[in-house]
Amino acid sequence: MIILFAVSLLCQISISNGFELMSLMNFNSLNIQTLYAGSALRGYVILLWCISCLRRALERTRSSIVVELIYNDASLLDEVNSGLAYGHKRITYLACGSPAQPFKEADMDHSCYIFSYNGCEALQNWLPPALSRGLTDDEFASRVVIKDLLSRPPVISLNPKIAFLFLTPGALPFEKLWDKFFQVEWGKISMVDAERRLLANALKDPDNQQFVLLSDSCIPLRSFDFVYDYLMQTNVSFVDCFEDPGPHGTGRYIKYMLPEVEQKDFRKGAQWFTMKRQHAIIIMADSLYFRKFREHCKPGMEGGRNCYSDEHYLPTFFYMLDPGGIANWSVTHVDWSEMKWHPKSYKSQDVTMELLRNITSIAESLHITSDKKRQARITPCLWNGVERPCFLFARKFLPETLNKLLRLFPNYTSIEAD
Repeated sequence: MIILFAVSLLCQISISNGFELMSLMNFNSLNIQTLYAGSALRGYVILLWCISCLRRALERTRSSIVVELIYNDASLLDEVNSGLAYGHKRITYLACGSPAQPFKEADMDHSCYIFSYNGCEALQNWLPPALSRGLTDDEFASRVVIKDLLSRPPVISLNPKIAFLFLTPGALPFEKLWDKFFQVEWGKISMVDAERRLLANALKDPDNQQFVLLSDSCIPLRSFDFVYDYLMQTNVSFVDCFEDPGPHGTGRYIKYMLPEVEQKDFRKGAQWFTMKRQHAIIIMADSLYFRKFREHCKPGMEGGRNCYSDEHYLPTFFYMLDPGGIANWSVTHVDWSEMKWHPKSYKSQDVTMELLRNITSIAESLHITSDKKRQARITPCLWNGVERPCFLFARKFLPETLNKLLRLFPNYTSIEAD
């Protein structure tokens, strides 16, 4: 308690310019109830330092700290652990430890104690996972850049466009079908490197507000107008992301990804995404997490394990840094029902109006874990809070299906969602 009192007193003295601090102490925990933050950068740095001091002291005393922050600045920050937030928002921040006694209901009236015994279910869907350690210098610098980019208003374009990025080893076999879709003419590295290169080139055009990554075996399921409205009228990226505790999920994690990437944050998902411009810029700005996956998520790792960055980098990155900004499913349909290493490939005889109608009517996202339980996790596809069909595109269609698809295209793309 002597250590806690000394640190508390030091913080009170140090935060005299731009901050007002009130503290309440008892024998079970230290509560810093209210911090009114001004705009002085020096005060913010001191606050971070004080919180760091308190955390170290608390680790030694096994007490807990609850910091409730009220701010007066202009934009919203969604990373609680940095100790900064804006926009007249009230955020409760539990720095470390678990309380010696459960919080009383009376204490919960105006605050949400994230690590309380009951948890805070309302925050779980959009808050980044809580850190169990301090940030490294590289992580702190990376998150400052990412938070700044997320807090900026989107670029206003008079002619917003969608950039379609085709990741293909050669000629595009469905070029004629995509010509119908667009109604206009359009002209050894790792998968993730290739994706980033495509994004970098597409970002050169400031009118490109959405970015769609497709393969050479992808086909459109909807009209261009439907796809345009579906993507432009929402503010999330459709990045597939789920937790797979099996050998093809968490089993691919390796300890060398620490400290920046912890096993509890490791996620999996299909590589085919649609991404808003804000997220595309963040991906291009990232070097810290990309380097971790480039060096430690690859085939032929120790213990005979294989890791594939194209299935783990983006899901893990966004789960850690902006979980509320992604939809957790891909708008590109793929059929894994054959339970093989690769998804089902559609041949010419498979392509019927019934098949395409069935795919376009799917309104739930399905993920199956790779452990022995083979658990199926089904969630509705919510578009702006409303259940809508999940898929705008589909794969894996063989080149021999082109003629059939060209004949059926006007019919199956006219099936609009309710």
